[in-house]
Amino acid sequence: MKTLTALLILIVLVALGAGAYYVYSSRQAASPPAPQTSTPTEPTVRPLTAKDTGVQQIKSAHFEDASPGHNEVFAAAPINVTVNFNFDLADNSSITVEKDGVDYGSGATTIDPNKRTMRRNLKASPDGIFIVKYTACWPDRTCHDGQHAFTIDSSQLGKYSDVTGRAEVEVEMESTAFTIPYLVISKGTKVTWHNHDPVTHYVNGDTHPFHTFLLALNSEALTEDAEFSYTFTEPGEYPYHCSAHAAQMTGRIVVK
Repeated sequence: MKTLTALLILIVLVALGAGAYYVYSSRQAASPPAPQTSTPTEPTVRPLTAKDTGVQQIKSAHFEDASPGHNEVFAAAPINVTVNFNFDLADNSSITVEKDGVDYGSGATTIDPNKRTMRRNLKASPDGIFIVKYTACWPDRTCHDGQHAFTIDSSQLGKYSDVTGRAEVEVEMESTAFTIPYLVISKGTKVTWHNHDPVTHYVNGDTHPFHTFLLALNSEALTEDAEFSYTFTEPGEYPYHCSAHAAQMTGRIVVK
C-alpha cells in the first residue's frame, strides 16, 4: 500500500513539473525577441592629425593658437603659417619655419588688418619636422619669442580622395559631416560645399574660432540647401572645418 501511495505521489509531481515547464515555455515563446545589438562599424580611416615631434612648444605672451598647430600632421606643405594673439602686433614681428637649419618661409612676415594675426607663406617643402619660430612684438616695440612644430608626411595622401583633373568638385554637408572630407584637387579647381542638413553649417579655414588660415575661405551661415564655393589657385594644403560643429566636421584639401 505504501509503495502504491509513493508511486502516485511521484506521478503527481512529474505531472506538475511538466505543466510548469509548458507554462514557462509558452510565456517565453510569446515574449518579443531581445533587441539585437549591432557591432559598430569601423570609422573611415582619417589622416593623422597629431604626431609627437619631440619639440617643446613655447608660447609667447598673449599667444592664442596657430595653424599648423603644435604636433599637427599635414600630407603636403600648408600654404602658410598663421599665429594668433589676443593683443595688437607691431610690424617688427616675424616668423621663420625651419627644417635642418633651412628657413622654408617665403616672403616677408605680414600682420593681418585685425593686428592680432601674423602670417608667412611657405615654399614647397619636403617631408619632415618643421619648427615654427616666431617673435611677437607689441606697439611699444617689446618682443617675445615662441615656437612650436608640425610634420609633413606625404604618405598620408593615400588616405585622401584624389579628384585631380576636375574643374569643379562638390562636397555635401550631410548628417553633420563633410561627405568627402579629405581631397586632392588640381590647381584652379572650384570646390562647392552644399548643405543638405536642416541645421546651419559653415565652411571656415583653421583655426577655431579665429578662422585666419585663409581669410577668403570663410562662408556666411549656410542654411539648408545653401552653398558656398571657392576656387583654389595656390598649391599646398588647406585645413578647414564647420565652426558650428568644429569638433566633428573637419576637412583638408591638397592642391596640386
